[in-house]
Amino acid sequence: MHSHKDGVVVYLTELREISTESDGTSRRITRHAGDVIWSPAHTHSLENLADTPIEVIEIELKSAPDGTLHSHSRSLSHKLIANVSDVSLAKRR
Repeated sequence: MHSHKDGVVVYLTELREISTESDGTSRRITRHAGDVIWSPAHTHSLENLADTPIEVIEIELKSAPDGTLHSHSRSLSHKLIANVSDVSLAKRR
């Protein structure tokens, strides 16, 4: 298990995984290259179901001084908020 703060995740590759949360619940997740999601703080473990590595950019936020970010962010839990049609710029090394 590992933990994340509130943040945004940009998927650079196709993703198929099983995510197990700290309370033991599991869910199967599929994402597409270019998907962007809001991800509230959580603790989980992952099982990659694909034959390729998972490639993402994770941007984790510092705590808001007044706490408003955390109280409002729960309603967006792991929802797709955008799809970037061309992720080639992000993948340049």
